[in-house]
Amino acid sequence: MTIKLKENKLLIDGDFLQSLVVDNNEYSDIKDEERREKFLHFDRILARSSGYVYNQDKLLDLIEQLRSGQNPKEIPVGAVYALRVLDMIDGDKKWETLSADISQETIIDDHNQQWSAAFYSNNISNRNEDVIRHAKERQNHVFSLDDIFGKRSKFDLYFKGKRKVKKDDVVKPHEFFKPFDILSTSYVIYDPYLFTSGEPQRRRLFGGYFHHETNKFTIKSKKPFRGTQNHLTLYLDWIYRCYEKSGKNELPTVYFCGRSIQYNDKQMKEACDGFVRKIRESDNAHSSIEIFKTFLDAGKIKFLYVDNPSYKKQKVILHDNAIMCDYGTIWWSSRKMLFSTPEYIVEDFKHVLDDKATLQILSIFNTFKKGKEGDDQRNFFDRYKHFNELKLMREL
Repeated sequence: MTIKLKENKLLIDGDFLQSLVVDNNEYSDIKDEERREKFLHFDRILARSSGYVYNQDKLLDLIEQLRSGQNPKEIPVGAVYALRVLDMIDGDKKWETLSADISQETIIDDHNQQWSAAFYSNNISNRNEDVIRHAKERQNHVFSLDDIFGKRSKFDLYFKGKRKVKKDDVVKPHEFFKPFDILSTSYVIYDPYLFTSGEPQRRRLFGGYFHHETNKFTIKSKKPFRGTQNHLTLYLDWIYRCYEKSGKNELPTVYFCGRSIQYNDKQMKEACDGFVRKIRESDNAHSSIEIFKTFLDAGKIKFLYVDNPSYKKQKVILHDNAIMCDYGTIWWSSRKMLFSTPEYIVEDFKHVLDDKATLQILSIFNTFKKGKEGDDQRNFFDRYKHFNELKLMREL
């Protein structure tokens, strides 16, 4: 299993930076605390990132005046952000200015710069259409100034790193996982109890059980099976929505991972095969089942599990759930139990929250380096490291 985290390497429009400089006092005005907070958060992104600046002619004119000791009239008194941008252009080797002598499309395409997100000022007269198109083709994020600082900005969720949900909410998958709506090349869906349900002495596996006499795996009761089915479709419906929006032709690979608990290798394989067979044979015409079958037919679902020795070795990482893609991860404290309402095992594809919760969101936009032992940033990087070590997982 491989899930590679994108680097925080950015492509930035020079006019975007120029606006931050010229309108610095407006962005940092303490009278507008919400906008100021967005400005400070975005500044942290620039400080911790690297990348490329394109369309920089106007910006470089301002920079040249600053270099010569002048105070350009466009820059208001006290606009200290000019120094940040001057340092990016002159002193910071992490940033490279792209040539202005060739077309924007050639800069972005033929030079094959590696970047994970693009930021542009606006798209008046389609002036940044090439950037937008290339970002979408690469399955990268792309944001305008208004996307960052506007009143309806969804980029806030990356800044804040958390989002609250309420008990009894009926959630739609693509809304529940906001702001993760860009297609990733692969996904890891891990929960220690993803494949199991019930108390230890009556624990169900993939919604079924092993008959006490024949030891054959059986799915008879609808409720445990429906609970597992519903929970897996929560993720597949969200991922398929991202796929549809992307315009790509190939589905991403989805790795479903859980603990084996008390079951051995043979039992895990038999139960998984029985569950998949029941999904394939289902005559339910609901779109969620059709999506499930689409992923199965394309060979894009991989079931893996963590055995007990591996779990005990990495319990700090593997105790919580983790929904991971190539630009970030989401998790919450109650794991699968957040969806343990009676409706979840009675009514197909209705995702009702059993409790309030706070979704933790870490991504390439709000954490870039390892923190101290045990903190969220360290946990963020460790998750990607450990989930890419195949020896921890066994494929079914």
